[in-house]
Amino acid sequence: MLSGIVRAPNRAALLWGGSAAIPLLHAATLWFVVQALHLPMGAGSVFAVYFAASAASALVPSPGCFGSLDAALTAAIVAAWQSATAAVAAVLGYRLITVWLPMAPSACVLAALVRRGHLWPWGLRRALREAAVDARLDTVRGPGPGLSLARDLAGTAGGRPTPTDIDPMRFTLLLPYP
Repeated sequence: MLSGIVRAPNRAALLWGGSAAIPLLHAATLWFVVQALHLPMGAGSVFAVYFAASAASALVPSPGCFGSLDAALTAAIVAAWQSATAAVAAVLGYRLITVWLPMAPSACVLAALVRRGHLWPWGLRRALREAAVDARLDTVRGPGPGLSLARDLAGTAGGRPTPTDIDPMRFTLLLPYP
């Protein structure tokens, strides 16, 4: 993989450019929030505050830097001669834009997938419900195509299924995605 990047300078530029763009965009977001709050901080000081706070928060391991980055940003903005309430407002605005707003479309997609039964364990519940309906229908229409998973398992030697006893197509019902 490294040899592919070295041989293609445009890939290296994309790699390094993407790695540099993320913290720069986060610092720019913080600067826009600071400007929206009318705090007297220039772009250079906001970028310096963000990078210092980000480096300090990396010393405290936490998922997504939640908590540690917030505390470090608040302390750094207060250290830049801003009030504590303005610092908390700036950090909350920054977190709203960078964390909470991007989660709204994801929450809508998650709700739609759950409602349709495409996610684990909800998809498993739906599949088991369908298998139970199949089992009831099989008792009415008798043996033939579409035997239920319960009937496949009941017909095994000693009540324990072996890989050759079970129809593999029936196990597709147990997958989380139909």
